[in-house]
Amino acid sequence: MKKLTYILLAGILFSCSGETKQTAAEEKTIDNIIRLGDAINQIREVNLSELVDSITYLPLETRKECLLRNTSWFNYSPPYIICSRTVFDLNGKFIRTIGRIGQGPGEDPALYMGSLFTKGHFYSYGHKLIEYDENGKFTGNEIQLLSNTKSEFEAPGQLGRIGWIDDWAPAGNSLSIYNLPDTVYTVDHNFKIIYAERVIPSSIPKIRLNNVSYSGIKRAYTCNSDSVLFYNYYNDTIYRVKENGLSPRWIIDLGEYKIPNEISLTRQNELFDELMMSVHKTRNSVDRKAALKSYLDNCELTRLTEGKKWIDAVYDTDHYIFIIWNENIVSPVLRDMENQAYPQIAYYDKRTGETVAVKGRGFIDDIHHKETFFPRFGVYDNQLFAYFWPYELHEYIEEKQAAGNKVDQALLDLSGKVDDEDNPIFMIAHLK
Repeated sequence: MKKLTYILLAGILFSCSGETKQTAAEEKTIDNIIRLGDAINQIREVNLSELVDSITYLPLETRKECLLRNTSWFNYSPPYIICSRTVFDLNGKFIRTIGRIGQGPGEDPALYMGSLFTKGHFYSYGHKLIEYDENGKFTGNEIQLLSNTKSEFEAPGQLGRIGWIDDWAPAGNSLSIYNLPDTVYTVDHNFKIIYAERVIPSSIPKIRLNNVSYSGIKRAYTCNSDSVLFYNYYNDTIYRVKENGLSPRWIIDLGEYKIPNEISLTRQNELFDELMMSVHKTRNSVDRKAALKSYLDNCELTRLTEGKKWIDAVYDTDHYIFIIWNENIVSPVLRDMENQAYPQIAYYDKRTGETVAVKGRGFIDDIHHKETFFPRFGVYDNQLFAYFWPYELHEYIEEKQAAGNKVDQALLDLSGKVDDEDNPIFMIAHLK
């Protein structure tokens, strides 16, 4: 429940496959420091065409067997796009569903599951970690994650156990699993732990696994072709993922905008519990909304974190590192600050060492002129991925035309091919 509460107050993108490599561009980097704090101080508008040369649209096939709800649980796991248990190919064609909801062998009681494809097998996690063959058939290989006693996973080195998978990715012939806040496990395809390491600073005392509930990190692992990254906010480090563990590669310097670890890590639950207790005390106030806002504006958690930034995900491409970040705002909905709580993007140029923070809600779309472009489903193989629902496209066109504004022909052509109730349309921006 606490994990869910954190998600609601705070506000998956893409999985990856293959082994790691370094690009030629990466070898030319100036140093390994990404100075995001300095870039935020000089934030500027950026046109999409500065980095992108074209946009393509990919409507996902719509039929009864693959009709999607309004969900954002997508994985990009070549050669597939996966939404929880529903699998599409890279042309948007429906392929199959993976697993079933239930309590039996090869079934998972979780309504939504994370899924990926690697080395000829599908894998899913919810309350279990389950393996399927390339046709989606259960192989008989599964392991319990959540239980009333303990996980079947036992980690070496007293690092704890895997009771929940917060994010994961293929690592060559293995799987890399992050169980926040402090442990990354490497497991083989029989789900045996072969390596585990702590990924918070050594200055922080060892704490019980999952003592910190929801970290705010939406994507710990990301990838570009066969190169996989792991990002950890607590020690500001971007790692390359290898079969034998993690290798540090870049450091993100947030400067004055960094939330100290003693707040984000060791005091998070304490401050949140204090906040929730005070919220409960306002229930009998004459004007509860005003009383609640007043408390939240002045509580210790707000005072300690106001104006700080949080990084949600880090993505790799041949020439850039893209960073998804946001303003840290405690309970923005209850404080009427929703318009200030939105993800923002920055990018680090590997060739020059320059970091640019993009002003506003994304790149200005000066290609098809659909206002701004934000890669809400991440970056893969030098492509930025966004999505929208057909009804959103139709509403956008109607509003523009009603105001006498011209609509790009590519959007008009697309609108005639989809119905309001269809599955989402992927918007893919190709980097230069």
